[in-house]
Amino acid sequence: MVVFYYTSVAYLDIALEVINAIKKAVELHVVIEIAPESRATNILNVLSLHGLPTLASPDQVLDKESLSLFQPYFKEAASVQFFVQKNPKTFSIGMLRDCQTLSRYISSVAPDIIHFDTAKARALGLLPLLHRKFRNKVFITIHDPLPHSGEFNWRNFLVKRGFFPVSAGFIFYSAFSEKIFRQVYPSYHRKTAVIGMHPYSFYRNYLPAPPSSRETILFFGRISQYKGVDIFLKAIPIVLAQFPQQKFVIAGSKSAAYTLDAENIRASGEHLELLLQHISNEQLVQLAAAAKMVVCPYRDATQSGVLMTAFACHTGVIASNVGAFPEFIVSGQNGELCEPDDAEQLAACIINSLRNNTWENWTINLAASTQDDAWLNETTTIVDIYRRLA
Repeated sequence: MVVFYYTSVAYLDIALEVINAIKKAVELHVVIEIAPESRATNILNVLSLHGLPTLASPDQVLDKESLSLFQPYFKEAASVQFFVQKNPKTFSIGMLRDCQTLSRYISSVAPDIIHFDTAKARALGLLPLLHRKFRNKVFITIHDPLPHSGEFNWRNFLVKRGFFPVSAGFIFYSAFSEKIFRQVYPSYHRKTAVIGMHPYSFYRNYLPAPPSSRETILFFGRISQYKGVDIFLKAIPIVLAQFPQQKFVIAGSKSAAYTLDAENIRASGEHLELLLQHISNEQLVQLAAAAKMVVCPYRDATQSGVLMTAFACHTGVIASNVGAFPEFIVSGQNGELCEPDDAEQLAACIINSLRNNTWENWTINLAASTQDDAWLNETTTIVDIYRRLA
């Protein structure tokens, strides 16, 4: 079976795990979309796209250090290339030309399956090829069946109208996401499947040895309305009333449409450190590995990359009881759940963990249960999905 796997920098941390899982079971050709808005996103930080061809090899895009870390995942795939789009506009003549170049390459590969993780607007120029040659051979991994609070994007509407009709199947990382998708798109209910989700092994490259002492409570990720960082800010003074020496960190890039409340920040005083910027892989792991716990006070959620990153660093998580969090967080074992949009309850969960040192148990359990080959257990599942639905 020949599989063409299209992903983007935004989802590369989880895509690497899928690539690693299926590369020996199929003839796998990988293309990673990279554009001006995504070159410093997630686990990748590329300084410039200038001078790169539309289809570039990893050694043309990555520096030596990054290449050495990615190579174990790429090794044994039939091919790996970056799909470079230099125009900052999503829709442009340049985008269509780039997609024509990629279309010719896909035709030369002649795949049995084309798997998008996930289909994005910069790939819309591939639709003529997909409709002409690959109807019912397309699979799409769906990360968010519905837009998060305050994050509607009209481009996603075009993507769904264009890609869904040619798709043989839709793949999800949680039962929650599959359920929501079936409710919203009932006509596709027989084309869905779920695979497991496990800690992201890539981040373990940066784990400190010996382990860091754990001093902080950490919120990390893109600073956005649906992630409830304002709820965390309101919870901090409540925690400080019981644990006046506790330190807190908020780290991540700010969403352009969202602003943190200055009064809530002042209420935390010197106990709160704000790192509102792009966080490198090494810095992210250092922050997570130095945290007693990570908090995810989300208002809504599907599955969470933040959760799997924290688990990879052996750090437990307190999260809102929304989305797929209950599928992955086992109370007392790797974290705790609290009701959403409730700063007092979030604070109570944090206080309880600090008072009883249960966060230490979470760390011990996560370190003991971590299996680098957990994703390899999904190999048969993914290949069977291809065969069953295509």
